[in-house]
Amino acid sequence: MKRQMSLLLALAMLLLLALAGCSGDTSSTVMEAAQEAADAAVTEETPDEAQEDTELTAEAELTADSLLAAMQEYMENASGMTMDMSFTMDMTIEGERVVTDMGYTYQVTSDPEAAHVSVTVTYEADYEDESMVTTTETYVVLEDGVYVTYSGVDGDWYKMEIELDADLMESYTMLDMTTGCTLAEETQKVNGTECFVLTCQLQVDDLQTLFEEMGLTSLTGEIDYSALTVEETIWLDTETLLPVQSTIDFGDSLTAMMEASIGLAGEDGIEFSMEPCVITASYTGFNNVDEITVPEEVIESAVSYDELYDLYEGYEDYESDNYELTQSEDGIYILEDGYSDVTVSIATSVGYVIDEDTSDSTWLCFDLDDDSSYAWAYYSLYTDYTAEDMEYIYGDDFEIYEEFFADVEISGPETVTVGGRNVTYLRVIYTYDNGDRCLDFDAWVEMAEDVQVMIGGYEYDYDVDFSALLETLVDAIQ
Repeated sequence: MKRQMSLLLALAMLLLLALAGCSGDTSSTVMEAAQEAADAAVTEETPDEAQEDTELTAEAELTADSLLAAMQEYMENASGMTMDMSFTMDMTIEGERVVTDMGYTYQVTSDPEAAHVSVTVTYEADYEDESMVTTTETYVVLEDGVYVTYSGVDGDWYKMEIELDADLMESYTMLDMTTGCTLAEETQKVNGTECFVLTCQLQVDDLQTLFEEMGLTSLTGEIDYSALTVEETIWLDTETLLPVQSTIDFGDSLTAMMEASIGLAGEDGIEFSMEPCVITASYTGFNNVDEITVPEEVIESAVSYDELYDLYEGYEDYESDNYELTQSEDGIYILEDGYSDVTVSIATSVGYVIDEDTSDSTWLCFDLDDDSSYAWAYYSLYTDYTAEDMEYIYGDDFEIYEEFFADVEISGPETVTVGGRNVTYLRVIYTYDNGDRCLDFDAWVEMAEDVQVMIGGYEYDYDVDFSALLETLVDAIQ
């Protein structure tokens, strides 16, 4: 369930980032015509007959395309811009509602080219007791002719070089990639400003190309764009022709796209629904941004993505099959986490035998030495994890059993002392389809500060004293 939630959120974030990075070309000829028409339309000192001629000219020249072109020219000549953007995703998956609110604040300058972006994500889910709020901050600057981003999350900063085909002012307008724009007959007031209203369709083919060029499909998998229909509405100040607000409305098509792309629908799929999504951008000012500079403490503490990649390369053995089952003495095995030098010795518990086919030094699995019953237990090592971390990760693992089994009894999390060690366990007893009573359990043993040994197990049609079972498995930890 949580993996599906994360996948959907990642897809939405990538889509939002793609839309925020749109850019395109403009026609200077149309710009000049729109500019002249707009100037003529607001002139008050023209004689009556000349004024009438000018109004006819303005009416002929003021089209959606000419207004968009003029707007683009004015924005390109602006020294800076500020913008707020919001996006809400309201989804229900398998009966559980998940609401994600994303708020963006942009500051962009053209000379020197730089951007400062703050993002706040609020995540609320039925399966979480409290909402989660995450704030990230990003600087984009030019260093020696190369665009560099500094991204901060929870006080940690990361640095990466990027490539941009357009300048930053164009990249953050979110007003291109449109087709079939129409100009409303009546103006509207938005935030106290009289505005022209333009309605356009977003070009899905361009969106697909953008995703592919940005390499996003490697993260989300193939995306089916055929169901995606997107409408963009733009409000332009009638006097300055600068944008005041824009919205991108997905309607119900984002739901259809997600269902088609990641297999949420269908006979074996997941029940999924999503409220209509709208991205709203409010342009809060132009020519109003001082020079954007990256704080020295950020520059000094930022870790480059190249260093992170090198660190990941150091973990590649963990991703391979090199962590073979390691035996120090008869019945004693070495357990490691694959990331550190910490190891723990695990003996074969009384009544169990090692399953060599499924075990390695990061995962020790033991089967019950009894052909009449089926049961098994496993051990794994967690370093840099507190007992609170383990409870957060595993604390609600068994709630889903109530959807599939009868007579479900969930116990814990409860902490007990076994052999002088603190052991926290969570267990569930339930009735299987054939009427047998079964037991699943998770337990974590606190070995040292931020070092936990995880014990999990499954008992099928096995009448067992859980306290005795837990003591037997904990005693096997050397």
